Amino acid sequence: MRITAIYDKYKGCLTSRQAAEAALLGARDTFPDAELCAYECADGGDGMAECLLAAGKGERIEAETVDALGRPLKAAYTLNTATREAYIDLAAASGVRHLAESEKTPMKSSTFGTGLLIADAAERGAATIWLGLGGSATNDAGFGALQALGAEFFDGYGNLLPEPFCGEMLKDVSSITLNKLRKKLKDTKIILLCDVENPFTGPNGAVAVYSGQKGATEEMKRELEKGMLNAGRVMKNLGFTDVFQLPGAGAAGGAGGGFAALAGAEIRRGAESLLQLTGAAEAIASSDIILTGEGHSDRQTLCGKLPYAVMKCARAQGIPTLLLSGKITDATAFLSVGFAAAKSINSPMKRDKTLAPGNPLSPAVAAGRLRQQTAALLSEIFENH
Repeated sequence: MRITAIYDKYKGCLTSRQAAEAALLGARDTFPDAELCAYECADGGDGMAECLLAAGKGERIEAETVDALGRPLKAAYTLNTATREAYIDLAAASGVRHLAESEKTPMKSSTFGTGLLIADAAERGAATIWLGLGGSATNDAGFGALQALGAEFFDGYGNLLPEPFCGEMLKDVSSITLNKLRKKLKDTKIILLCDVENPFTGPNGAVAVYSGQKGATEEMKRELEKGMLNAGRVMKNLGFTDVFQLPGAGAAGGAGGGFAALAGAEIRRGAESLLQLTGAAEAIASSDIILTGEGHSDRQTLCGKLPYAVMKCARAQGIPTLLLSGKITDATAFLSVGFAAAKSINSPMKRDKTLAPGNPLSPAVAAGRLRQQTAALLSEIFENH
C-alpha cells in the first residue's frame, strides 16, 4: 500500500512539509508496512517558491528589493537555470507578513518590490516567470510592480506618477505607456498562479473582499474602489484586456488584472498547476490513499484551494482522499463533492482554550493531533481491509 500526503500549510502553526510528515506518522501507526510519500505544495498563494525549491525544481536566489512600504528587504525566489524558469511569490517582497498590524495601509502600500524581483529573474535569464498571487499587503492593481518593470503611469495633466506606485494613485491614472516594460520583458513570459477567481471590482472584487484584511477603513475602501474602477476603464479605453470581464483579475489587490492587461500575463489555477509542477500529480496516480488538508477548510476551499484540487485529481483515478484540517466548516459539503472523509484535528469542545481566536495551536500540539487523528481515521475506514 502506498499513502501520499499533500498538505497546504496550517497558517501560523505548521508548514506544508510539517503537516504532511505528521499525517504520515499517523499513517505509519496504522499501516506499519505502507510506503509513505510526502509532498510540499500550495495553491498559488504564499509559499509557492518554497514548494518548487523543495521539489528540486531550482535553486534559492536572494535579491535586494523593497517591502510594500518601500523599505529595503532581501527576498528569495526559486530559479531553474536549466529550464530558464523562475518561481516568485508576490508576498516575498510585497506580503502582509512584513508589516506590523499598525503599518497595514493599502492606500500607501505597493507591489514595486515584486517588480524588482521579476526584473532580477529576467536579468538572470528566466524566460518564464511563475508569479504566485496571495498574501499581499497591497491593492495597487499590480501597477507598482509593473512600474518597476518599466511601465509609466500619467495623470490627467500628463504628469508622470512617482515611484513607488501605490493604491491611492489608482484614481489619478489617465494614460499608460509600456515601451520600457516591453523592452525589459521582450523575452519573458509571465504566468500568474492564484487560488481565487474574484473579479477586479464589485461586491466580490479585490477591494470589497480583501482590502479590510490589509488595513483598509470603510473610507479607504470607497477610495480604492473608485481607483480600481478608474484603472480598469483606462486600461480598457487604451485597448488593453478588459479586466472587468476577467476571472481572477481581483487576485492580490488587482495584480491579476494589471499583469494580464499590461504584461500579457496568463492567469492559471494555482493548485492544479502546482500539482503538476511539483510532481505531486504523478505521485497521486501511483497511490492507494491520499491524505490532504489545510489550516481551515470551508466553502472557499471548494473554489480551487489545494485540498479540493488534490481530491479531484485522485478521484478521477478512483483513489480515496481523506481531508484532515485544523478546522472544517460544514464537513458534509466536502463529503458531497467526493472526499472519502473530512475531519478536524481540533477538539470539538467549545471550552478548549487552545482554539480561541488569535491563539493557534503550537506546532508540537498540532502535529500530535494530526498524527493521532490520521491514525484513528485510517483505522476506522480501513479496519476491514
